[in-house]
Amino acid sequence: MTDAEKLLGIINTISLERKVGIFDALIIFSEENNIEIEDIIPMLDSNITEKIKTDALSMNIVCNRKLFEKKTTSLF
Repeated sequence: MTDAEKLLGIINTISLERKVGIFDALIIFSEENNIEIEDIIPMLDSNITEKIKTDALSMNIVCNRKLFEKKTTSLF
């Protein structure tokens, strides 16, 4: 199991236990572990990153897919 798969498992667990989306679960994980999200992003594979982006769009955290075309952070 890769680090990305382990991290996804942890994030999915947080998501299910707290009944939040995967984007919020990533934020919770980073806050509880005093880790900057920017430090986590390199550990994520493209599938996880796409899941997070999709979740953010569906929750209207990011309301325009064009924002993804301009890379503003390492995630988006």
